[in-house]
Amino acid sequence: MSATFAISLTITALVALPETLRIQILISAWSICALAIIGWCASHYQDRRRLQISYDAKKPGCIWPTEFRYQDRSVIRGTIARLCVESKRKLDIIGCRAVLTYLEKSGNPVIPYNNLKFRFCPAHDPDSDVKTIRYGTPEYLEVLWLPGGTLQAEIMADFDFITEKHKRLDENDTYLFHVAFSAEDIRPLCATLTAQFNNGRWELTYTRK
Repeated sequence: MSATFAISLTITALVALPETLRIQILISAWSICALAIIGWCASHYQDRRRLQISYDAKKPGCIWPTEFRYQDRSVIRGTIARLCVESKRKLDIIGCRAVLTYLEKSGNPVIPYNNLKFRFCPAHDPDSDVKTIRYGTPEYLEVLWLPGGTLQAEIMADFDFITEKHKRLDENDTYLFHVAFSAEDIRPLCATLTAQFNNGRWELTYTRK
């Protein structure tokens, strides 16, 4: 629209106007065009950075009470620590994914390079590793299973046979792991999470990298 306006003014200026007025109109027209381009670039830049990740243990959505029932009628109760995933702009985020790319145990890398899928709630959905994040509707990525009693906490990524032993957390160790987020037409984002057992419970800390 602005470019068309600038071109039409340029043609008018070249054809019908005195030289002094012609120069003034040319400057005004192309200034409008330049401002429009700058505005579009700024908006596009903000649109690509619209993915927002957060975690707050005090928010009910980030700590979710859960129970698992088995065929032998036993029940295991606990909570799931979940990252809140939102779009900051009035645009949906298509095809959002999150993978575990790095896991460190008390300063020692145990999974230095990988792409183990995390799942969005509800995790039992077979397609829950990919989610559309709609503006105004937060989605939750399931990160840690925190069972009650003496059972070990677990990282809720899709570990394979080789790496499965690393998903269970030892209360005597501190864990650091990187979660990489990607989606269509956004700037990729990496979240750094720290899990530590303190005062009888696991604490999760989120930092944007």
